Amino acid sequence: MHSIQALVLAGDPEQRAALAVAGARVVPVGGGLLLVPITSPLLTYVESQHSGRYDGPSRTCRALTGALARFARRLSSTGPVAYIETDYFGGHGDQAATVFLRGQRVLRRPRATIGPINAALALLGATSSALGDAFDTVGLGRYRQTGLWLAEAIEP
Repeated sequence: MHSIQALVLAGDPEQRAALAVAGARVVPVGGGLLLVPITSPLLTYVESQHSGRYDGPSRTCRALTGALARFARRLSSTGPVAYIETDYFGGHGDQAATVFLRGQRVLRRPRATIGPINAALALLGATSSALGDAFDTVGLGRYRQTGLWLAEAIEP
């Protein structure tokens, strides 16, 4: 099983400050990026601070609520923010990703078996290497569930 919901960003000082206020934890990954696991406490905070007309999932990303998208848009004022999710079981499933920059959605990839997360990571400056595609180069295959990333999490 591979089931991850997270934000990925460079984590400039303004983004880190907003994440700290939200009680988020971050995990440094390759390429100088930070992975922010979407946990229940983070979602509770985000939904209390960024509520709006519609808080259901997006058409592309099943777990991306309206409140979480508004939070990512706000974080993107100083640099790109990707929302990524995976949903695989027994080798079958899919992934999705979207990227926000300066408050606008600049990438919305349809769900696919492979590709959406690599496209999002490319917009954040991650590249492929001899180790594999951007997903592998950054190290997103290290843990297969959102909660397991917390073992390496630090304060923003």
